[in-house]
Amino acid sequence: MSDYEERESGGSSSMAQQLGSNPRVIANGSWDMRLLSDIRSSDRLPDQLKPMLYAGVRSRVVDNGESFWSAYYDEYLHLLNSIDGGGKDYILRAENARNGIPVQITPPPERPSLADRLLDREKVQEYERWKERRELGLE
Repeated sequence: MSDYEERESGGSSSMAQQLGSNPRVIANGSWDMRLLSDIRSSDRLPDQLKPMLYAGVRSRVVDNGESFWSAYYDEYLHLLNSIDGGGKDYILRAENARNGIPVQITPPPERPSLADRLLDREKVQEYERWKERRELGLE
């Protein structure tokens, strides 16, 4: 039996897990966190990120003997997925798409700031329309 036939008959396997990942990452059974990360501007990062990043990197460098940059890179990408439940949302969207459930591709609009409320009425209206659609279950 060829490798293709084994994979074909081996049950369901989610392509969402493997989409765009390095084959070495897949072979190790790991997730490529770069694909799930949501890089944000520094004003949108929560206050808890820096202490959590420090603790995670310090633990991996001191206790596990990893290099600083390897630990920093990995911890930072993992923590970015924790902000506002982004990583969880990405995984749920991928599983919904896998099961044939419609998925919202475009991200929700940013919540308007005080300056936006004063200067950019269109952005505020767009956010309010999105909020209504979400409450109705259309998003």
